[in-house]
Amino acid sequence: MFGLYERHAERRPAKPRVLDFGCGRLTRHSPVDARHKGVACDLNSDHVAWCRENIRGFQTVVNAPMPLLSFEDSSIDFAYLHSIFTNLPDAATLAWFADLARIIRPGGIVAITTHRYSAIDISIGSVLHDKKFGLDFSSASVLLIDLEGSRGYIHLPYGPENLKAANVGVDYGNSFFHAGHARR
Repeated sequence: MFGLYERHAERRPAKPRVLDFGCGRLTRHSPVDARHKGVACDLNSDHVAWCRENIRGFQTVVNAPMPLLSFEDSSIDFAYLHSIFTNLPDAATLAWFADLARIIRPGGIVAITTHRYSAIDISIGSVLHDKKFGLDFSSASVLLIDLEGSRGYIHLPYGPENLKAANVGVDYGNSFFHAGHARR
């Protein structure tokens, strides 16, 4: 991840402040060292507690289900969000994008991942992914058509059992993006 920042950042301070939004996914694998100041946040307090106990070099905080983050304006040089917007409704994603724009320093970088067509294709014929996404061949085909159409974004909410396991609120599920919608 840091290689991405190193290659593409317009201006790099001597010790960039790096945010892992949704800690627990990548924080445990992040090579934060004396060259970086690591901060992380997550909605799931259990993830935050685990990171605080097991990962050195990161300041870790619990965030609310919706913005604002507790970071000051223009205080983050590089933020990465791995599999965050893949689970949120569109309104929440847009609100978080606005807050990320607030906290990123001019010339900083935000790296995100999204579910696109490949996630839908993988779910077809995969028992594990069919269970996760709740898509059979027929519903996946309809989803592909809807995604290609004017919607550009589809959110499939989790059921009560998956919401309880995720421990992150009620608006969680699987979200799929058309490339054009993600760029907007």
